[in-house]
Amino acid sequence: EEDYAAIGDATHTYLGSLPSMQGLSESQKIVIAERCISGFGVIGKITPQMLVHSGERFCKWVSDDYPGAKWLTEVPVIGSRAAGGNWRGAIDLVLVLQDGGLVIIDHKSAPIRREQCEAKARSYTGQLLAYEEALISHG
Repeated sequence: EEDYAAIGDATHTYLGSLPSMQGLSESQKIVIAERCISGFGVIGKITPQMLVHSGERFCKWVSDDYPGAKWLTEVPVIGSRAAGGNWRGAIDLVLVLQDGGLVIIDHKSAPIRREQCEAKARSYTGQLLAYEEALISHG
């Protein structure tokens, strides 16, 4: 269980590097995936091929659903909360659509079964509300 966070961090790092890997060969992507896995100490817990395959599926999904979108990774978000206090963080990925719309993507990984996905997603409601507040307050 202690490896779950490190696997998530390795995956997050790999997915965050996708925009800079356009045009690389699969073997070059595997080297990058190996570095992500090694850097977070999860060698043998996840394979580089799994990360590369996940990245390819993710890129295909973005390309199919949001053609021509511009990718912005690790977008800093700082601001005042309507309820008082401040929030500070980074959005994993913002897609800027051709029509000017935005899509926010937050990379998550967890060892859960498919039937648990909806409940797990609901546990991130607060984070989604913070993103909404950030977009509204920053126009």
